[in-house]
Amino acid sequence: MKLGVLIVNSRKPVPPWLLRLPEVGDVSVITEPPYAGDFPPEVEVRTVPSIMDVDAVRRAALDVMRVRPVDRVLSPAEHAISTSGYLRSTLGLPGLGHEASLACSNKYVMKREFVRAGLPVTPFRQITDLGGVEEAATETGWPVVVKPVYGGGSLDVFVLEDEAHYREFAQMPTSAGLRASAHPLIVEKYVDIADEYHIDGVVHEGKVVFTAPSRYFTPLLGNIDAFTGSYLVPPDDLHHDTLMSLHERAVRAVGLESGVTHLEVFRTEAGFLVGEIACRPAGAGIPDAVLLGTGVDLWRAWSRTALGLDPDVTPKPGAPIVVNCELPIRAGLITELTEADELLALPGVVRVDMLHKVGDTVPERLHSSSATGIVFYEAASETEVWERLRIIRDTFVLRTDRD
Repeated sequence: MKLGVLIVNSRKPVPPWLLRLPEVGDVSVITEPPYAGDFPPEVEVRTVPSIMDVDAVRRAALDVMRVRPVDRVLSPAEHAISTSGYLRSTLGLPGLGHEASLACSNKYVMKREFVRAGLPVTPFRQITDLGGVEEAATETGWPVVVKPVYGGGSLDVFVLEDEAHYREFAQMPTSAGLRASAHPLIVEKYVDIADEYHIDGVVHEGKVVFTAPSRYFTPLLGNIDAFTGSYLVPPDDLHHDTLMSLHERAVRAVGLESGVTHLEVFRTEAGFLVGEIACRPAGAGIPDAVLLGTGVDLWRAWSRTALGLDPDVTPKPGAPIVVNCELPIRAGLITELTEADELLALPGVVRVDMLHKVGDTVPERLHSSSATGIVFYEAASETEVWERLRIIRDTFVLRTDRD
């Protein structure tokens, strides 16, 4: 029997193949007005002012259910995860419920569950608005990281050094997003990071059935306009087993029974700290790098678990280290940019996805997945990862009208 599917979504593009899965029947979408035209004509689309308005989304979902059956609710967008969990719990639908969805999307609730499970985290406090930073910092200590409890892509995430920096920042245009936030903020003690990792996994019926740990080239915070990216950590890496263990403990802490995960972990001088976990595939080139390096399609696994199916993951053994390198990006009109063919000719490069071209105007507001393109390459060792990255850096050229 085909399943009636309701997709709650906003900014995240819905993979076209998701609408054509053999298990999927009628599809309805609840989204925000700017994204209503992103779907084919056969998909029923209803709009709400915000997908984080749970009452508006619930009313729209009931309107859908009066016309056609809804068996599953899917939410590929980070901002829709908690709302979708609320829908499943209040409408009696299977899948990730409200409490677990909060623990996978609300950073304060998430950190609280990590602490309860004994996982190592940096000190944190929740505040109702930006005016509470100083009081929170007296407990966590300066410097601090301030961000919304809901969010993704490193948007509206800021490091504040001390009281004077905070007071100056609170009056600047860059703090407008935090000042206007309709949700609480979280204040965390800033720590110096030696290495930042992400662990991408698949969970089914309460068991972690696949895990792929990766190391970022450099910590993401403050480095969005640089060469960013990550590479799959080989099984003989010194920290491989520790990363696997932290991921499994984090999954248990948030109560995720089935789904796909993306966990941040930081290595500091004092040891490892767990950052945040998401119950959806990562952004940028990470899912494709995992697919190239392990044979596991995280988006396919996500869709199958969201539909209540076995994720059907079978990693391929003995693969080389696969790297996804996100090419730098800067705001302004692009006047010169290395072409894909030149990058494809470099050692180990297996694929290049250019996201921008000469003549494009890049907006001021960038996020952690912003890049002019993504280069995927293979390496036989971690040493070769860095050697081939150096060649890409030496080859790549980006110029804008602001240079």
